Amino acid sequence: MFSFLNPLMLFGLIAGAIPLIIHFLTKRKAKQVFFGSIRFLKEMEENKRSRINIDFFLLLLLRILIILLFCAALARPLTSLGFLGSGKKEARTVILLIDNSYSMGYRDGGDTLFNKAKKKAKEIIDGISIIDEANIIFFNERPENSFNDFTNNKQALNNILQERELSSAKTRGQNALNLAFEMFGKSKNPEKLLYIFSDFQKNGFSDMKSAEGIKIIPVFTQPPEVSNLTVTGVEFPNYISFRNTTRISVHLKNTGREKKPRAAIYLEKNKIGEKEIDLQSNSEGEAVFFYSFPEKGVYKGFVEVEGSDNLKIDNRFYFCVEVRDPLQVLLLNDSKDSEEENFYIKQALFSAKDSPVVLKTLTLQRQDYSILKPFSVIILNNVSRIDEKLQDALLKNLNSGGGILITLGNNISIKDYSGNSPLFPAKPQFKIGSEEETSKYFKITSFDRLHPIFKIFTSESFSSSHFYSFYSAKVDLLDPDTRVLAGFDDGSPFIIEKKYGEGKVLLFTSSLDSNWSDFPLRPNYLPLLHQAVYYLAQPKDLKQRQLILEGEFYKREPGFSLIKEPNDYIALNLALEESELFYFPADEINKKLAGAGSNSKKISTVSYYKEEISSILLILVLILLIFENIISNKDAKFIE
Repeated sequence: MFSFLNPLMLFGLIAGAIPLIIHFLTKRKAKQVFFGSIRFLKEMEENKRSRINIDFFLLLLLRILIILLFCAALARPLTSLGFLGSGKKEARTVILLIDNSYSMGYRDGGDTLFNKAKKKAKEIIDGISIIDEANIIFFNERPENSFNDFTNNKQALNNILQERELSSAKTRGQNALNLAFEMFGKSKNPEKLLYIFSDFQKNGFSDMKSAEGIKIIPVFTQPPEVSNLTVTGVEFPNYISFRNTTRISVHLKNTGREKKPRAAIYLEKNKIGEKEIDLQSNSEGEAVFFYSFPEKGVYKGFVEVEGSDNLKIDNRFYFCVEVRDPLQVLLLNDSKDSEEENFYIKQALFSAKDSPVVLKTLTLQRQDYSILKPFSVIILNNVSRIDEKLQDALLKNLNSGGGILITLGNNISIKDYSGNSPLFPAKPQFKIGSEEETSKYFKITSFDRLHPIFKIFTSESFSSSHFYSFYSAKVDLLDPDTRVLAGFDDGSPFIIEKKYGEGKVLLFTSSLDSNWSDFPLRPNYLPLLHQAVYYLAQPKDLKQRQLILEGEFYKREPGFSLIKEPNDYIALNLALEESELFYFPADEINKKLAGAGSNSKKISTVSYYKEEISSILLILVLILLIFENIISNKDAKFIE
């Protein structure tokens, strides 16, 4: 009914007691004067006293009322009643855009930003008159109308407002604005107002635009400071086999004050690990867990972080992981020094404790190539030449989703390798450098950080490795299935990939033993070889087991979704850009909306629909002062 722009002035109402206090403090007793015969005088005195008492009581009330009305006027009261016919009569079209993306679940002062927005929106709804029309659009990634058309039914609007809950989706403000502009086009009312209730995250409002003829009023619900913990991801090896120890890396982000949050990992609803993490404010960190899966299959789990946090929904990250049989790898070599040349590869892939790789080594006899069928990855280590039968067998392996890793060395036939075979990602040309001159070496200076085999490495990971010799290679840069993944400091390629059918081929232009480089002696040799083999072994039927709640999945909730009975699941997770909590300042939002006549301040959400009646109260004060003056002057003359 009523609200006030300057509510502190209401304390002035206490001053209404001043006339009453003055009345009691200045009350005087009448003096007694004795006369001889006072019968008629007594009758006159009683009449006079009665009239004076009534006037004094009326003056007291007038003075109290004058003070109360004056203080109320200073408080600038607002009302939606159209008091004394002074309210606006022009019909208005009002749309309330209310952000219900999951960042609005941030708790500030004991309540969520979403609930605060709904309370402010209710004030707007309560101020709608019978000639106005309104609608509510709740929005996240996509907007949704509450009604197909406009309405002035306050009860229906308030019911929708109270029933709607937060979503698990991210924000896309311009989508909501476009829908609102489209709806305004159906209205014939000249006055159009658009209220936007949001925290105005930068990720969701970067492309915000205005529209002519529509007054856009942003209502900010941003917290004064941000404190949030987020699980940003869970990382597993590219290939996981059962009964081998698997490294699970949990990534965390801290934008609050909590310095030692606790992270716990659950698998099939059972906690398998928990640890405290030293994570400073405004930083990212990692928690590493180890687990041995008992059997193959699809496992469901989640990671949860606990600590001082005002946005809880992003504290949990779900994952599904497929555990397979141990990886079958075949190592082929036909060199007389095969034992020496195979030594470091065998040590890297097979000797590690709990290795998921089952490695078989064969000296190529060039006869029955059916032995290649059961292997997921085949390594051709310095094989001298590849005849047609071997090539056909390798291509069949690739077409069925297998992977091939080829290394070059002194044993290869450059004529055979530089032919027109579709197997090779590039054609070796000639040898560069000499293993005899170790003082002259080359370094790996470039690699594709986004490629799966290099994701775990930093820009300086290979700076200490020295390559004394390698083959130059001619790469078909126009082939979309071929690309260079790593190169030397002279611009020559080191690792080249080619996709063939369902499979993949990786060509290393140098050897993987210690004859041509000291790379096998460096700490990154083992993880690179593992990453390469795991990448090549990824089967064609390996499903993407994680989906982000965006696009067609924006209405889903975080958790798991069953793809196929009995146990084929994928994990559903939040679009984490919504967790960043970087807000647009009010002045920047208003600049974006400048063309639409937006308010440049953090407005009072009730100031437009409720009229201010302070001027009416001041007029009443003036009228009462005139009456008070007349009565007091009349009584003074009467007393005389």
